[in-house]
Formats: sequence, C-alpha cells, structure tokens
Amino acid sequence: MILNADKPLARADALTTKANQLALGLEDGAADLLELVTPTKAELLHWWWFGQDMVDARAGLNFHPGPRQAILNAIVAHEVLGAGYEQCSLQNLYEQIAPDALPDGAHRGCDLFGGNQGAAAGEPPECATQAPCGAGLV
Repeated sequence: MILNADKPLARADALTTKANQLALGLEDGAADLLELVTPTKAELLHWWWFGQDMVDARAGLNFHPGPRQAILNAIVAHEVLGAGYEQCSLQNLYEQIAPDALPDGAHRGCDLFGGNQGAAAGEPPECATQAPCGAGLV
C-alpha cells in the first residue's frame, strides 16, 4: 500500500514533530510532556535521561539523537496520544497526528491496519525494539 510517494515518512515526521513540541524545555524540567506522562516516566525523562544536570554529569556518555528521538516518540505515542483509548492502535495514532497522510479511502472507524491479526488478545499490533544495552550512548 503506497501512502504518499512524495512524503513516505509523513506519519513518522508528524509524530516526531509532536514529540519535539511536547519535549521543549525537557532539559530544564519545564516540558509539557512531563505533565502528560506518569510520575515515574516524568522522573526518568528529566532526572535520569534528558535533564541537563544528568547530561552534564555523564560527561559525554549520553543518548545519541536517534535513540533519544525514538524514546520520546514511543512515550508520546503510547502514554500521551494513546491515553483515553481502550486499546491504543496505529490507526488511532495516525488519525490524531497525520490524518492527511492516511491512504485514500481511509476514514475514522475503518480497519485500516487489519486489526490485531496474529497478536495475543489485548496486545497492540505495532512493535518497537531497542538496540543492545549501551548501543544508544555516545
């Protein structure tokens, strides 16, 4: 299924834009994102991962921009944009962040991504993986 030959990553770009907007001020503990996630996640984001004090304390051993963005995108997709849905799905996510990037003929309520075929009951149809421990540090 070809979505848009001119912008094949339109949905990924839209998620990254939203995540970056919510993360503005994260280094200083003033990001909107910190109010939208669980208290534990807010502490991890600011005090352990991306707060300027911790970045400085690690003296150069910090997240590479790619894994940093992947962490932010995953948190925004699941904890912020996925909140309020009985089951978070890619279709719900894309309808919120990039409705114009949905395939022609797609509309709210259609089973755009084929449901949850082959997955365990209640398991979201998408998947994220992480590189081996330490691979995201530079």
